[in-house]
Amino acid sequence: MKRLTLILVILCAALPVMAEIPGAVFVNAEMGGRSIGMGRSYASIAEGGETFIYNVAGSAFFTKKEIFLNYQQIEEFEQDNEALSFFMPVRPLYGTVGVTLLYFGGGEVQATDEFGQALPSFNVYQMVLGLTYALKLDDHWGAGISLKYISDHLSPDFNGSSVAVDVGALYKNEKELSSEVTLNYGAGATIQNIGPKISYQDREQADSLPRYLRSGIHGTLGYRPWNTALTMSAGYDMDMVDLFTENASLHWGCEIAFMDVVFLRGGYYTNNYYDDSAFNWGLGFSYMNIRLDFARDNLYTLDKGTSIYSVSFRF
Repeated sequence: MKRLTLILVILCAALPVMAEIPGAVFVNAEMGGRSIGMGRSYASIAEGGETFIYNVAGSAFFTKKEIFLNYQQIEEFEQDNEALSFFMPVRPLYGTVGVTLLYFGGGEVQATDEFGQALPSFNVYQMVLGLTYALKLDDHWGAGISLKYISDHLSPDFNGSSVAVDVGALYKNEKELSSEVTLNYGAGATIQNIGPKISYQDREQADSLPRYLRSGIHGTLGYRPWNTALTMSAGYDMDMVDLFTENASLHWGCEIAFMDVVFLRGGYYTNNYYDDSAFNWGLGFSYMNIRLDFARDNLYTLDKGTSIYSVSFRF
């Protein structure tokens, strides 16, 4: 745990303080049926293709190749959120490499001029393309880094792009409490979106990227006679741009696994900046090397929640 604290102190000290509201905030959007169902309390679990979003160090513990797909439609925003990622352990590199694409589609917009005359329509979209590398430092510690290309296309005359880096650390351990009961536990943290400002029109009006801290702890109790497991997790996230330092959120999550096939999940999220809170829930099903996950997300104060669907393949 001292290693994790030291890494966080060094990284935080290295970040410049910007008294600006950030741009391209979509890069911090969460996806994944399992993680959303657990209230986004996932920085210390960081399993599956969702690692790119929650903690890049998670892929250090991958032993198989994995493909991950995610879909979410937010009707109130007329937006589709999609994710596709591929991770592969590479022995010559002593770690795991991955590539991820996040796409946020805002649909087609019909533009008009000041006289109400129709102009050519255009599509609104945002995109993040990431390359990831993670390695195990020993049996319990993992570290990861990802390079992101960020594109924000709001209109033909108002779009911007930038690059950023995420860094993360993850600790995992396990103990046998008895011949029938096991305990797996861990802690993790990541600092995201370290990079230059994103410019939409000119450099003088450029916006800082939404630097972000995710951290958390978790524990899993396994009961061998019934082949069941109970996971509890807690997380603390915080924006790291000056005006947003009070924008912190707490997460709690729970997952019950039966026979490592059926999964029931619940989670709670609270944000002190927006004075918002929500309860999420989800389901999962795993068979052989295929995993299906569903979650109901009630994060925003919308008329109704949104559904998240994800599927992963390991081989």
